[in-house]
Amino acid sequence: MNNLNEANYDSDLWKNRLTSWVQEWDLRNKFLDDQRAEEEGKVISEKLNSYKCVTQCNEPIEVGDIRILRSRVVGETQLPVYVAVISKWENGDWLIAPYGEFSEPATSGELLTGRSDFGLRVLCLWNTHSISSGDLRFSFIEDQMTVDEIKDAWKVFRSVSTGEDLPENLSLRVGSPIINPKDPRIDYQQEFRELMAPIRDLWALPKVLEFPIELISQHKSKARVEYLNYALEEFAAAKPSDFLGNGPIYYVFENIGIEIALKKHPRGLSLNIFEKVTGYTAEQFHGIKIKNQNLETISIFERGVSVIKAEMLTDSTFFEFIIEGERIRFKSVDQ
Repeated sequence: MNNLNEANYDSDLWKNRLTSWVQEWDLRNKFLDDQRAEEEGKVISEKLNSYKCVTQCNEPIEVGDIRILRSRVVGETQLPVYVAVISKWENGDWLIAPYGEFSEPATSGELLTGRSDFGLRVLCLWNTHSISSGDLRFSFIEDQMTVDEIKDAWKVFRSVSTGEDLPENLSLRVGSPIINPKDPRIDYQQEFRELMAPIRDLWALPKVLEFPIELISQHKSKARVEYLNYALEEFAAAKPSDFLGNGPIYYVFENIGIEIALKKHPRGLSLNIFEKVTGYTAEQFHGIKIKNQNLETISIFERGVSVIKAEMLTDSTFFEFIIEGERIRFKSVDQ
């Protein structure tokens, strides 16, 4: 085993590697500065990773997947965000690591992959995150890692996480550690750490547990619920014509003391929020936005009542809103 702490970082290998990386970093920043100057005052065209591209991928997630994250997970970005699924993780989550923009590894936590594709040349194991299956499905598959790539990525991740020594062949494929507090790689790491910040924000959402939901209506429903503790409740539902029988369906939320009634409306679908104890309309829920999978507002609650027009549901795979810190999502049964 080769201890990175004892490696000779004054050798030509690491000197040349670091010099090349700094040159790429400087060129990249100059390009971005020039681009900002050109775009100032102009209408920016739609970005590659736009909010229009937020539908879920139905292909099963596997260790070794190389995926492009959609804006639902990381927000809008100038370049596609490629990640490698390097391992299964706790509670059914997955461990993912992003690929970097450059052709050389910046630090000892970045690995040369041997791939020539732009955006897949360096894997940044220092920026690894866990992510739920539900969130990771907002991505699409680009390629698949080889068995050796998966093993190498895991070894570098272990080295970054625990200080475990790397085999010599891998130690020659990573960058040098940061020692100087004025090293430009510190700014680089901060910037690319923020790139993945939206995923860290998702950690605040508890994990999915399934349980039957109480249906007061006599009509049969295809509904099911996925409940993320106190943060997310998701129902499977069809569009208005398929979703309801001859009368309303009621969903009961004991933890916040409300019932939500869904029923057909001449213009589409109506949602009414009632107080569980009194049965009165919960008029305090006013101005709450209902959004579709593209994060577009399709309706707004007015004093506990909302009507979603049929045309707003035509292309919707789900719609959702937040009440009392809980995110409630109605989802098409075929999704």
